[in-house]
Amino acid sequence: MDLTDIQIINILKKDARTPVKDISAAVNLSAPAVKERMDKLKSAGVIKAYTVVLEPKALGKTMKAFMFLTLRSPEKAEKFMDVIAKEKDILSCYFLTGDFDYMIEIATQDTVMLEKMISELRNLAEFSRTRTIIVLTTIKESYSVSP
Repeated sequence: MDLTDIQIINILKKDARTPVKDISAAVNLSAPAVKERMDKLKSAGVIKAYTVVLEPKALGKTMKAFMFLTLRSPEKAEKFMDVIAKEKDILSCYFLTGDFDYMIEIATQDTVMLEKMISELRNLAEFSRTRTIIVLTTIKESYSVSP
């Protein structure tokens, strides 16, 4: 990956719908050359996907929270992960080292819906510890790493 690839990636990070001709003008390459580079970045796995980023508040998801969990019974982890995968308000789930086993990112309507989700998760599996942190203000939010 060279500087031109990085420029192309940075343009796409801002708007993945940027036309190839606009990218080519910005990086001083022909459109076919830019398209070829984009295809190579995709086939190499550097570009994982082109997607749309939705505004949670516009969809009524005004509350964001992070929940840290430690399962009491590790044998229930598979059932826990199945529920996590299906729950639409859970944006991400990470298996961790340290004080907790998992961290989930939640975007939901309000405290009532958050409480409902926490109750459902607690009924699903026994947790030895949980900690829920509500986001007040988002200072920075990136959807992709930088090259």
